[in-house]
Amino acid sequence: TDLQEQRDNLRQTERDKSQLIDQLTEQNQRLTTQLKEQSKHEQQLESQLQLLRDQFQLRKSNMSEQVSTLEVLRDEINLLSEKKLELERRIDSLINEREGLSVTLDESSDRIIMLEKQSMEQEAVIRNNQRDLDDLRHTNLFLNDRVEALSRNSSSPSMDQTSLRNEIDMSDQEASRPHSHPSLPGDLLELDEDIECDDPILYPTTDADSLKAGTTLRQEVVDVIGQIRVIIDQLRHRRRNSLTSLSTNSSDEVTPDKLKTGVLGAVVRELQGLVRNILRREAQGQCGACGGSSEDRIQLEQEVHSAFEKVDKLNIELNETKDKLKAKTDEAADLQHQVTLGEAKLKAVSEHRDNLKNDLENTHLAKDELIKKAWDMRDNAVSRKNACEIELARTRIDVMQINSQLMEAIQQKVELSQQLEQWQVDMQQLLDEQMRRKLSKLEMGSSASRVSAQNHINGSDSDSSCSGKTSPRKNSRLFALLTTLKR
Repeated sequence: TDLQEQRDNLRQTERDKSQLIDQLTEQNQRLTTQLKEQSKHEQQLESQLQLLRDQFQLRKSNMSEQVSTLEVLRDEINLLSEKKLELERRIDSLINEREGLSVTLDESSDRIIMLEKQSMEQEAVIRNNQRDLDDLRHTNLFLNDRVEALSRNSSSPSMDQTSLRNEIDMSDQEASRPHSHPSLPGDLLELDEDIECDDPILYPTTDADSLKAGTTLRQEVVDVIGQIRVIIDQLRHRRRNSLTSLSTNSSDEVTPDKLKTGVLGAVVRELQGLVRNILRREAQGQCGACGGSSEDRIQLEQEVHSAFEKVDKLNIELNETKDKLKAKTDEAADLQHQVTLGEAKLKAVSEHRDNLKNDLENTHLAKDELIKKAWDMRDNAVSRKNACEIELARTRIDVMQINSQLMEAIQQKVELSQQLEQWQVDMQQLLDEQMRRKLSKLEMGSSASRVSAQNHINGSDSDSSCSGKTSPRKNSRLFALLTTLKR
């Protein structure tokens, strides 16, 4: 039994030993596997360590180059900063110069408007003077025609038996008809005192009808004298250009009871003297209405032409100013573009410098941190890129709006220049038309003067043979003439 127990114990011991050997074998295999894995991991770590060592050596070797690059970039940043300041100063000077040109342009526009007003005022003065001259010429021409008609009628023997009352009625009928007023002939300056203005028969007769007719005739003579005096005052008023009263003096009023011989003749001679004076002024080149000479009219025309020349000069200066302003605007835009490019370059260089500094500072960080920082930098760069694109789009829209406004302003300036040129052309055409009218009137006046002079020479012989019996007929014609002038 003891032996059997020993055998059992021995068997049990062998089984335990076998189990222990199996366990140790398995553990050995497991440890071997782990050792292999650890060896592989160690090799990987060694390769990574070698890679990091290589990177560190590369960065360490490139550190001097990066430092030199940083110095170069710093110099470029300083240079770009100086260029930026210089461009900003130039932009400020261009803006100031542009404002000065704008002020000059406004002043030129004001001067153009002022010169236009002055030219219009001078043109109005010329038109008024021309109108007064034409009116006076028409009046003198009509007076000349009536005097010639009176002279021709006084030479006809068939009119000896016509009464004074019938001639006055006929003259009234002739005065009521319309008549034309051509240019003024020049031979009226040679008008002599051939027309006798002695009073007609004003003495009463024994017949009642004759007495009534004489009283009526006296009243008509008084009316004619008053009309002549009003015409004389009107001529004097025109010549002196004053505001004196056109009515006759109450102390010089003539009534039928105070009518004397020679009063009508004196009034007619006074009127004749005024007409001669006016015609003499016109013959000397002066204005018969205001006394102004042709030199004054020429001076006014010269002033108008000088005003036109000033307007043309201002237009040229305006165009030059526009060109300069446009050139300065283009130059300012170019400088602004250069400033923008410089700022972009400066910003890029600054970012690159900051990145290099960060790389130098973060070389000791772990790989994961470097990767995370790289992702953050990429995200920041993308966001900045998007912001720059948005800002660039806004800037383009602003530039388009500014260009459209500039084009509208240029179009308005061009339209104003075209209107000014058209106004100048119209003014020049108007002046040319006035000069042509003056020349045509002068030619017609010279031809009419020659014809009237010939008629005056032919009628002088018949006037010398007229007797005292024709004086009532002459007086009646003169009454009709003065009545027509008054009307």
